[in-house]
Amino acid sequence: MATDELKALSERLQKSDIGLNYDDLRKYLSLVRTLPYPKSFTASLPLPYLPFFFHHQQVRQQRIRSPELIAKYGSILLNKYHKQLPNDELWDVQEQVAVAALQSSNIDLADRLIANIRHAFPSSSRSTRLLGMLLESQGKLVEAKQFYTNQLEARPPLSSKATAAFQKRLAALASSTGDYTSATDILSSYLQAHPNDSAVWEELADIHISTGYLDKAAYCLEELLLLKPNDPAVSLTYADVLYTISSSSSSSDESNQIRVALSYYAAAVEGSGGDSVRGLLGVCACTALLLGSKSSNKRSSGERERELGKVAKEALLQKYAREGAHHDLQKGLKKLLVEVQKL
Repeated sequence: MATDELKALSERLQKSDIGLNYDDLRKYLSLVRTLPYPKSFTASLPLPYLPFFFHHQQVRQQRIRSPELIAKYGSILLNKYHKQLPNDELWDVQEQVAVAALQSSNIDLADRLIANIRHAFPSSSRSTRLLGMLLESQGKLVEAKQFYTNQLEARPPLSSKATAAFQKRLAALASSTGDYTSATDILSSYLQAHPNDSAVWEELADIHISTGYLDKAAYCLEELLLLKPNDPAVSLTYADVLYTISSSSSSSDESNQIRVALSYYAAAVEGSGGDSVRGLLGVCACTALLLGSKSSNKRSSGERERELGKVAKEALLQKYAREGAHHDLQKGLKKLLVEVQKL
């Protein structure tokens, strides 16, 4: 009976076209702990490794952040079934679990795994990076900074993936301690050698936004859009930045920037299948700003902008009514949209 349930859960967990069901994952691992290891699976991936593997695929493909689960179930896998793992998989899993343990503040588990990896690969840049991350997690920030700096000085500048990894960690450390000037300098230097790293462009844009350098943030987001043109989240952030710049500016480019922001809000709405509330609100805000701008009027604002404003307003009101929002919330939304009532 338990074996049949285990098999059914395994089949469900292996369906990569659906999201991972964490209830199934918990049931599966609970059953695995109570049953003898099935010998029939030794020719392929070990059965207890399957949920961990597919969960890790979900993390990589969909950016699901659940380090607690990876640390918990990964440590079970390593403790009970490490002999069934292929050697290369064993070290990959140890690294994954070590990083998850650091992210979930399970320092003892991370320390043990990193010690194992360092013992097996003492000169590996990946194991060296893990040692630096351990220092960070232990709160030894001065030591971690010096450690990364020493590692960079020991390597030719911009010469390898290892150098890039240490640069990223040094920038992350600087940012976490509020040293945004150093963080932006490091990331800018890194991007000169690695201009196609979208994650770093995004990180640099976030730093500029948090420190109020919106023009610089806009530049980073423009580079990011070249790499990820169909990402609604990037479109929204870029539109937010342009709208903020234009709404606080008195330059002659104000209307042009608002129209560009409007186009990206509209793109985000389209990319979300019409469900992006933030995008719909952005469309309404941009249209209202265009109609009320001194440098614009109803005639100079094209029919496309008017129609977008109408559609966005109605979509927002219908969405909140359909989802059963409280009457006062619906009333407040109508008041918020009063600027576009004349559309």
